[in-house]
Amino acid sequence: MYDFLDRLLNVTLPRIREFRGIIPSAFDRSGNLTIGFKDQSPFAELGHDVLEKSFGLSMTISISNSTPEQSQIFLSRLGFPFKTI
Repeated sequence: MYDFLDRLLNVTLPRIREFRGIIPSAFDRSGNLTIGFKDQSPFAELGHDVLEKSFGLSMTISISNSTPEQSQIFLSRLGFPFKTI
């Protein structure tokens, strides 16, 4: 899990063109963060030359017993870049 988060924060998110941060409204009432991607191109591990079509994907980071505010504080301390409003 930590390896995936490290690659997400340091490799994948910086590859996204015009990425300005994760919007705080991406949290649900339980404090889970859901991020969607229009295509798989930021994920180099998928091998773009093998795939015939591009596809979108979404991922949810679940944090147990948390509110959206607590989850945002926790994830920002882990290094998640949140958009400031």
